[in-house]
Amino acid sequence: MHKPLTFPSHLSTTGLARRRLVLASAVSIALPWGHVRAQSVGAALAPPAISGALDGIHYLRGLVRVNGERITSERAVIRPGDTLMTGSDGQLWFAVGRDAFFLRQRTELVLQPSANQISIVGALRLVTGAVGAAFGKRSTDRVRISTSTATIGIRGTGTYMETRGEGVYFCTCHGEVELTSVRTGEAAIVAATQHAPRFCPNEPVEGKWIMPAPFETHTDAEMDALEKCVGRRAPWVR
Repeated sequence: MHKPLTFPSHLSTTGLARRRLVLASAVSIALPWGHVRAQSVGAALAPPAISGALDGIHYLRGLVRVNGERITSERAVIRPGDTLMTGSDGQLWFAVGRDAFFLRQRTELVLQPSANQISIVGALRLVTGAVGAAFGKRSTDRVRISTSTATIGIRGTGTYMETRGEGVYFCTCHGEVELTSVRTGEAAIVAATQHAPRFCPNEPVEGKWIMPAPFETHTDAEMDALEKCVGRRAPWVR
């Protein structure tokens, strides 16, 4: 059974539920969301307590593999170039440099190094599952995220992404991204101070390959906890 969610002191569960309802209602008026919404990968959990350390693993639970080898200790090292996988009970929170990530259960993620500095994450490939990420600002090259239906260009922002049966759910939690459809090359700049979700379906819905979506399956508390992994805070609690 999942643990109860916890929320920052400024955000009540009632307020969060109201904001989700408003977002979902707005989308349902504009788009046939019921035709594209699929089962999510996993529900949000209360974020773990974040240690004072920055680089490295902050939380490890269940089955987690790095390059095919199971890891059981938070002392294990994760570097750009690694392939990460979690099992049905797995969860992983970690930081590489100024970037932090969490993986939900049944997730496969490939970390790719920057062309200019191999110790820095330059790209991600989400094969399956759900990932939260908080990126430090880049002065030059953007981080590139690849999924089955969209690519995302990022310089410094917080994001959440999730593969689903009918496409990919992607939320710009704060900052700005360039979201591009793999199928058509259609691109959209998405900016947010507190969540701007999009859905990129496998097949177009009413001719659309990138569409607004409800805010769901991740929380303000989780994204702020990611920022804490690298000594920052989410903009809504600064």
